Amino acid sequence: MKKLSMKLFDLVPVVDRASFAAGRKTEVECLEVWDRHLYVGTSDGFVYYYRLPDRESTVAAATAADHAQQRQQQDPFAPEPTRRAPLATAKLVTKKHLGLSKKRVTRLFCAHQIHKLVVLCDGNLILLHMTSLKLELLGSGLTKGVSTFCTDEENREHVDITIARKRLLQLYELAERSAVFDRELTVADAPAALARIRNVVCMAGAQGYSLVNVDSGFITELFEHNISTYHEQLAKQEQAAAGASSSSSSSSSLAGSTSSLIQVLTGSDAQLGGGGGGGGGSADSLKVGVVAKRVGTEFLLPIVTADNVTLGMFVSCEGETRRAPLQWHWYPREIGFQYPYVVAMGPEALEVHSILDQENKQSLPFRGGKAVCDRSGGEIFVASSSHVYHMVPVTLQRQVRQLFAAGEVEEGLGLARAVLQHVGNDGPSLGGTGVGGGSGSGSSSSDSGDPHGHVDKSNLMRRLRQEAGFACLEHGRFDEAAELFVETYLDPREVLTLFPTYLLGSGGGGGGGGDASREEYQPVSPPLHHLRDGDVKSVDPDFPSPTSPAHGFLARYLERCHELGAAATVSGGASSQQQRHQQQQGPQGQQQQQQQQQQQQQRRRRQSEEPREQQAAWAPAVDWALVRVYAEQRAADKLTALLLSPTCACPLAEGEALLRQRRSFNALALLFRLHGRTRDALEIWRKLGDVELMDDAYRGLGSMIDLLAEVEDEPLALEYAQWVMQRDAERGVRIFTTSTKVRAALAPDDVIKFLAQFGDAAVVAFLEHLVFERRVESEAHHTRLAIMLLDEVLLLLRKPAAAAAAAAATSADDAATGGDPDAVKVVLTKLRRVLRESQHYRVPLLLQRLRHTALHEETAMLYGRLGEHEKAFALLVHRLEDYDAAEQYCMTHATRGSFETRRSIVSALLRVYLTPSDAHPDGRVGPALKLLNAHGCDFDAVEVLQLLPDQLSLALVEPFLRSALRRNIHSQRMAQITRNLAKADHISAAVSHRLERCGRVVIDDERVCEICHRHFTDATAFVRLPSGLVAHLHCRRKAEDLERQRLQLEEEALGSGGGAGSSSSDAATGGSFLSRRARGSAF
Repeated sequence: MKKLSMKLFDLVPVVDRASFAAGRKTEVECLEVWDRHLYVGTSDGFVYYYRLPDRESTVAAATAADHAQQRQQQDPFAPEPTRRAPLATAKLVTKKHLGLSKKRVTRLFCAHQIHKLVVLCDGNLILLHMTSLKLELLGSGLTKGVSTFCTDEENREHVDITIARKRLLQLYELAERSAVFDRELTVADAPAALARIRNVVCMAGAQGYSLVNVDSGFITELFEHNISTYHEQLAKQEQAAAGASSSSSSSSSLAGSTSSLIQVLTGSDAQLGGGGGGGGGSADSLKVGVVAKRVGTEFLLPIVTADNVTLGMFVSCEGETRRAPLQWHWYPREIGFQYPYVVAMGPEALEVHSILDQENKQSLPFRGGKAVCDRSGGEIFVASSSHVYHMVPVTLQRQVRQLFAAGEVEEGLGLARAVLQHVGNDGPSLGGTGVGGGSGSGSSSSDSGDPHGHVDKSNLMRRLRQEAGFACLEHGRFDEAAELFVETYLDPREVLTLFPTYLLGSGGGGGGGGDASREEYQPVSPPLHHLRDGDVKSVDPDFPSPTSPAHGFLARYLERCHELGAAATVSGGASSQQQRHQQQQGPQGQQQQQQQQQQQQQRRRRQSEEPREQQAAWAPAVDWALVRVYAEQRAADKLTALLLSPTCACPLAEGEALLRQRRSFNALALLFRLHGRTRDALEIWRKLGDVELMDDAYRGLGSMIDLLAEVEDEPLALEYAQWVMQRDAERGVRIFTTSTKVRAALAPDDVIKFLAQFGDAAVVAFLEHLVFERRVESEAHHTRLAIMLLDEVLLLLRKPAAAAAAAAATSADDAATGGDPDAVKVVLTKLRRVLRESQHYRVPLLLQRLRHTALHEETAMLYGRLGEHEKAFALLVHRLEDYDAAEQYCMTHATRGSFETRRSIVSALLRVYLTPSDAHPDGRVGPALKLLNAHGCDFDAVEVLQLLPDQLSLALVEPFLRSALRRNIHSQRMAQITRNLAKADHISAAVSHRLERCGRVVIDDERVCEICHRHFTDATAFVRLPSGLVAHLHCRRKAEDLERQRLQLEEEALGSGGGAGSSSSDAATGGSFLSRRARGSAF
């Protein structure tokens, strides 16, 4: 088995023989611990109750023992008092003799829920008060014939006890004054040992192990333990030791030394930290009983294989084995568990194994072991026949650091993660896990741990991961170290202390002139590593060479830190507040859990905000160190990118001194720009451009142009802009075309006047910026841009080589092929864009300048702007003979207006196609027919037939005629439908009007005016409205007003109801009118 020498536990004596023996021949048989209560059962039937010291005293004793051990290793001949381990003595409170002669006490259990101590002695189950040890009475059926018992320790409210009697398992619930019987189960074998997890009892019989479900009674057989094989081996060892005293005995299959085994077999009781005591001398004293131990949520069951190897099998409540087994040198007498360690008591030592990797971690010499107890919040107590010891765990930090020192970084972090996940958030069990009171970066911690067991797990894990990073760094694992440093938000200055010449303020090559108020960084105390300042050479002897691995690590790590600082943003609290509000709306029974979740969220938020708050402190140091690294590596591109970053925090004084020393003048100019010293930056770039200074990283005018585009001081900008324009006018225009508020505020005419002294190209570029980017609507600027582009084209065409080609060419593009075709095409593209997209240039002026040139396509575009489409078509068709361009022009302009406009434009193109010319006496029939067949629906058929030549074959125009006839027939039929619909509406209106006028009105003595409600007389004139309302003639105006209001209300109702509602309203109105008319007719 792999053995890694680790120190996990210290044995601190708490009870010695003098406190309980008092001259009697007696031994410790069993232990029980709860909180600070310690109970010791002896071989002569006594129970002793001790009060344990507080944790501070125990930890202090363990620390003193550790120091004593270290002194002993340094000075083996030191006096005896120096080597003796100190005591953390428990105080004897009281004792109780059970009154069963001198029968040994075999088992103790503290039922703290009911303040009772359960004692098993000579098959009798006895109940004592846990502090006074006063005898409590139980029913006679419970107290006799008990072989062993176990309890469900997860039940924090009740005491459920399982009692074994011969082949019976009986379940009781213990109360203050009684025991309530629950059920009884029959098993096949008499139980020798029991362990329980919730409703599952693991039973060790004479042959093997089995699981019993106490709810269902179902029994699962597991495997045999073969403890008889172990006892047989012990008997052979006894015979060999007795028969060969003059020679060495044969080697034992148990891995202990032969001499030690002989000492044990002869009855020697020498033990750690105490004198001898009683104890027999036969091999029977070495015989052990079968063991079944609960380990967390699993059972740990020792077995002896056919090869005489003792294994510890992990079994779940379902009977499954999910872990690899432990391997021991002997069958354990007792087993203790403190996560993640299993302590097995053997004849000569206490062996500690980890359940995480099942490997032996520590062996403590311990002879004559009797008992192990692990109930006090996970703390382990062990006893020999004469002493009781507390196994005080070393802190988690020390355990992990031991692994780090051995290079087992992943194993150390795995151990820390597992332990911290196992312990409770606020439980007192923290004190029993060996978790020390570590803290995060920058705060102190103690290896002795928090006496009360309260630790901040997140900060402790963070610190351990930071220590893991330094351990990786110490072993040359640079990438892993950088990842751990970044993930734990370690202050980068802590790493830079290992590279002192790169630490800002250390005087390492940065020069003077720094900020005197900047405090020197103080490393974390206690330190996170054991490397001395500058001791990085012990890891990488080639450092500080720029090609060394350590130098590369430093660069990569500082880059990550810079990115982390740049990406740090304060997280909003609105979402957290909303989440807390939602949690508060939950059921009342979950309020405590919700509060815990809120506290965790707040703690995580504080931890995430803490690095952002600290970023302002370490950012200057990181960026200055990164500038130095890049300067040493001659990484000009990275250095430039860093200094151009708006998040760069490199201090000015130290950075200037460093860059001047390295003669990195381009980077120095960028640093000046970063800190607002614009003139100094521009002056350095001017000197670099004039070769007054030399720097290989200088890349030309780009950086200077970008800075001038942001300068708010206009005289300063114009001063250096003139220098730039003299060297590169085309690129210098960017100073004035960059979209900043300062450049946009400059008067365009002033800029044009300034640029005119450097050539037309600069003016054209600025005018294009005004027209196409800033969308200036000044006619003068649009016209000037078009004229300058036109003049440039004409100038290119007038070159000697171009003129010869233009004489034989029919288009500007063809003409350009004689000279510099690429230059002409570029300028023509710009000119056409202006003519096509701009709406503010003076068309007549440009048309006049183009009229006698070869730029026919551009002239056609201007005719199109004036609406003279036939002239444009004439140029495209007769001069350029570009039919595709003509049709494209036609479609572009035809889609912008109505159908009549579209018809007029396509008809104009057709007329141009069919106009005779010298080259085409009959016109261009082919393109005309193509146009007709493609867009026949847009033409007037009669006009087309008049334009077509008489000798043209009818078959050529058949597609057009068919489409034209279909369109005409369709139009005729649609017109007929429209006319008939209008006629039907007219007839319907006439009928309605006729019906309104034909209605009868009956006036009798009972009828009254609907306005004044007075009766009509024979001499009274009356009026009838279309709605059927009848009123006096003198009430007519009021009746008409009332009628108008009614109609208005009906229209509003129809408008708001709409659709079906309108139809129903109409029907209702019509029905009301007909009903009124019918009533009138009846009279």
